[in-house]
Amino acid sequence: MGIGLVVLVVLAIRIAYLTGVIDEHRDDRPRVLILGDSITDRGQRALRAELGATYDLSIDGKASFRIDQQLPSAQRWSTRSFSQVVINLGTNDADQGWPPAESAAALTEMVGLFPDATCIHLVTINERPPDLHGGEPARAAKALNEHIRELSMSDPRVRMVDFDAILRRLSAEGVEPTLDGIHPTDETHELLAQAIAESLDACNVTSGTTG
Repeated sequence: MGIGLVVLVVLAIRIAYLTGVIDEHRDDRPRVLILGDSITDRGQRALRAELGATYDLSIDGKASFRIDQQLPSAQRWSTRSFSQVVINLGTNDADQGWPPAESAAALTEMVGLFPDATCIHLVTINERPPDLHGGEPARAAKALNEHIRELSMSDPRVRMVDFDAILRRLSAEGVEPTLDGIHPTDETHELLAQAIAESLDACNVTSGTTG
């Protein structure tokens, strides 16, 4: 009986961790979730270097995923408490020729999954991706970025991190910002991480919170 009781207690604790009833993040740093695709996954080192001292990060980046494909993960993460959320998705929507209206709807749904977050930061995507579909990726990217701007203006919790502007500035300075037209160089990852940090910190200031 004693061994059986121990096993049951261990299983109960494990389930509590998995469901978020017990939170393994116990330090005092505000919790931040970053959802993305391969850009986020490949940028983890830069994100943790820039943000890790201030924020307790949960990073979920899945290569080749569209916004709708990350919705199930976002739904699982939404059962936990985060002070702020960063969403860096949409590049694969544009690259795969996904209908912009469906991408916009999925992004709006994802934002709605986190009603208790103080701020939600939406990262714009590259409006000049490699032309694989007769100009469609660029048009889709512009449409999604416009939706991000509209969300940031209509919802006071939503902030825009203008990654596309960073890419344009680097290109204008004669610096190649990506490895292949999509994935950032190490230096560009660092600039994106800095821009995200600035947006997170600004939310703290304007909301009067510590995160």
